[in-house]
Amino acid sequence: MKHILDELERRRQEARLGGGEKRIANQHAKGKLTARERLELLLDDGSFEEFDMFVEHRATDFGMAENKIAGDGVVTGWGTVNGRVVFVFQKISRFSADLFPMRTPAKSSRFRNKP
Repeated sequence: MKHILDELERRRQEARLGGGEKRIANQHAKGKLTARERLELLLDDGSFEEFDMFVEHRATDFGMAENKIAGDGVVTGWGTVNGRVVFVFQKISRFSADLFPMRTPAKSSRFRNKP
């Protein structure tokens, strides 16, 4: 069981990198924060729970089959702001330029359709 939990944590760490440390460094060099860093500033400490962290696109054209990044270009989830529950959707700006992946609408609709 421990090896399963270790693999899950490894996958989480990889997903949090959102395409790798080089992309994060490029974002910081431009004076920008990553999507998860922006959410960390917005939300109360330790309150964020991410949805669909491991979702990947299904595109195969233009070499996209070899360029998969966990999260499919957006970070979605819920957390609290001043103790009030909020649902958040933040595009990962360093993900494939201005591409709006096909799986993104499905991820965001998970919380838009909640009663």
